[in-house]
Amino acid sequence: MKAISIIVLFHNNDHFDMVINALLKQKIDDDEIIIVNDNSDQIHLQEIEKFRKVDGITIINADKSGNRSYNRNFGAANSRSELLLFVDGDMVLMDNCLHLIRMALISGYVGAFGNIFQGGNTPEQMNLLLGFDYLEFLKSDATIENFYKLNIAHDRRTNLIAENVIYHSEWQFYYSGYCAATKKTFYECGQFNETFNGWGAEDVEFGYRLAKCGNLKFLANAQAYHLSHKRDLYSIMQNNKKNLYLFFSQQLTPELEIYLTFHLSTNIIDSVKYIKEQVIQLNIDTEHRLDKIGELSVLPVSSANPDGSVAYIDNNYKTVQLNLLGMALPFNDNQFECANLAADIFCYPECIATRIVQECFRVAKEVKIYKCKYRPRIHWTSAVTSNILSRRSHMDRTNYHAHIVNDFNFSDNGEYYTIIGGVATKMPFVHIDNLPNVYPNKVEKSKKFIIFDLIGNLSDNEIDNIASAHNFEVDSVYKLRLRQDQKKIRLSDVIFGELQLLNIPFAYVIGNDTEIDTTDIWWNYKHRHSDKIIVHHV
Repeated sequence: MKAISIIVLFHNNDHFDMVINALLKQKIDDDEIIIVNDNSDQIHLQEIEKFRKVDGITIINADKSGNRSYNRNFGAANSRSELLLFVDGDMVLMDNCLHLIRMALISGYVGAFGNIFQGGNTPEQMNLLLGFDYLEFLKSDATIENFYKLNIAHDRRTNLIAENVIYHSEWQFYYSGYCAATKKTFYECGQFNETFNGWGAEDVEFGYRLAKCGNLKFLANAQAYHLSHKRDLYSIMQNNKKNLYLFFSQQLTPELEIYLTFHLSTNIIDSVKYIKEQVIQLNIDTEHRLDKIGELSVLPVSSANPDGSVAYIDNNYKTVQLNLLGMALPFNDNQFECANLAADIFCYPECIATRIVQECFRVAKEVKIYKCKYRPRIHWTSAVTSNILSRRSHMDRTNYHAHIVNDFNFSDNGEYYTIIGGVATKMPFVHIDNLPNVYPNKVEKSKKFIIFDLIGNLSDNEIDNIASAHNFEVDSVYKLRLRQDQKKIRLSDVIFGELQLLNIPFAYVIGNDTEIDTTDIWWNYKHRHSDKIIVHHV
């Protein structure tokens, strides 16, 4: 029987003994458990010190903080077995789980993963759902049978895996609460990607590369439960979205564009293929409209570009072309001065065309949709659009994905239309700040800022000095008087109207005894990422 090296990540995890004891109960003699401590505090270190003298357990300390990929790779580098299992510090493997993973890897699968019960809830949320102390239940009566009796033994992946077998896209469900790989394939595919920071996407990205080397196995009968803990789900999902775009920028494929926009299933992939085939038959003869640096252009699919075409002029005045539809774009917010589209983009189903428009709006300061000679539109059946929209990403919880033209308001400028508003322009955007800069050598000119005087009594001279020190010009000044006890400011609570939608940067001037809440929804609007917070010592 082949041994497994079980690499367990630990960072200030409570009730960690439940994780390790479950593994000790299932391991065979030659298995090893490697605990990778990620800079835990002294109180939590006591949780793992008691395992230091247990046979088969090794504790190692990571020299980087917060990089889950690095910690897993670090653990693998210190392992001795041919099979690797990665387990998060809040994941308890239930009876027979380790055996099923071992059998899958021995039988020829390059990777394996299984069910997770109640993966994202906090203790309070579980207590409310069940009507009793969930943690006490886990400690005393957490059998598989009781999970099913309570109707909390469900993992949505179980019902979705079958949709992805034909196109081998099971990798999108390779979540790393616990996941396994053969060591040979682990190194062949390049380990976990250490360019990912924080939580999210590093596991799915690894699964994507792992699946290129062989078959993955989802084990419906392998079960584990998540130790509920407090979590900032909004921040987690925001960071996950950033890492998904980083993943996409490193693997620019039409498949990942669909995944990032709608997720994947056999029906969705088939529908997109059908849509491309139908649009190609229209023989749309359009060239990219690119005149200068700072412009982006998106064209519909054609026989020359069957996967679509996105183009821009780079810093060296060379035209860069990407074979994408434009539903997902591997660029930061506001990277371009203008995105140029032809109205022909609406030969796609409405849900695809509007998604392209929204992505262009995200990455460019202005979107121009040029009019063109009348061409017949394709009358898409509801079956096509229903398939595509059936699996929209759950990331819609943190930002709004446009799917109807009514999501935008347009202005007719004669030669072209521009976007002047609409729900898809007002809902929060995820600021993608970890992608390569398209124009790294671009020198920013001195900009005009609107100043919000949150101290309430800045003189004209003080305002001029602040603008000079921070290299901007003053467009206008708003003076806001706060309560004396208001020391942490939520901008969405104190700035009224829809000023957050203005395409001009803001400077918020606060006293040294005050701070601004940067987790406020205010910061997720498109144009707010270039704002400045300035502390003025009174």
